[in-house]
Amino acid sequence: MSSYFFGLHFSEKVSRQELQEKINSLPGIKQGPEGPDHYWAGGVHLVFHDEDLEPMIRDIEKYTGQVSGRYSLGVGVHDLTQDSTNQMLEVILALTPTHDFVAIYQSESLMHWQKEGQLKVDSTALSQQTRDYLRARRPCRIADISQLLEG
Repeated sequence: MSSYFFGLHFSEKVSRQELQEKINSLPGIKQGPEGPDHYWAGGVHLVFHDEDLEPMIRDIEKYTGQVSGRYSLGVGVHDLTQDSTNQMLEVILALTPTHDFVAIYQSESLMHWQKEGQLKVDSTALSQQTRDYLRARRPCRIADISQLLEG
């Protein structure tokens, strides 16, 4: 089964408890059978990670200026349809109305992030349909990653 996951790294100002409360408020959220840190919102899988994130925290700060907390939240789907991707994006947007966060794919590709309320989306990393979907739901700046990182 193919999977498509983003690792969400939130500002250190967002506590794990605060994020947990936000997850619990999602419509249809259920505890996952995989363990206490797993949740399902329809076909969207959410899982907390507390492994050593120091290298990732340093890279996020270096490239985006954001200092991340000591946990991450994997948010993903287990099929690669645009509908599933849109469901995943809805969960991400519901969890991040104002919080600063960084979304990373496969632990290496910076896909989109939000800082001080401004959502930035890498035009080279996401499909046109996904970019359009994000743009329709939240004001955002979409550009090549090099332009986004400059300012």
